[in-house]
Amino acid sequence: MVYVPCTILGGLPVIANVWYTRGDGYITDDDAGVDEVFWRKRDGSRGKEVSKAVYDRLEKYDKWWQAAVTEQANDWLGCNCPHRYANGDEEGEWSREYVLLNGRPKSSS
Repeated sequence: MVYVPCTILGGLPVIANVWYTRGDGYITDDDAGVDEVFWRKRDGSRGKEVSKAVYDRLEKYDKWWQAAVTEQANDWLGCNCPHRYANGDEEGEWSREYVLLNGRPKSSS
C-alpha cells in the first residue's frame, strides 16, 4: 500500500491509501483499490480521514471512483519513483513528495 495525492468529486484534494495485487494471468487477475482517503493539507501532508458522508457521496455520484483514484496513483507513481529494472538496477530518485507521504524506502541493494 502506498499513499498518493489525487482528487475526488471534481477536484477536491485528497491523499489516498492505494493497494495493488498481481494476478497470475490464468486464475487470478491484477487488481487495485483504495483503503482510505484523507484530506490533503496545504503543505501536501495527510490530514484527517474523510467522513462517511464523503464516502457516501462518492458511491452515490461515481460508483467507479476507486478506478479513477488508482489511475491517478499510477500516473503519480510513474513520475515520483525511480524506475526499477528486471536486473535490480534503479534509475532516478524518490521525490520529496513521495518521501513526505510514505517515508524513505529501504534500499533494494
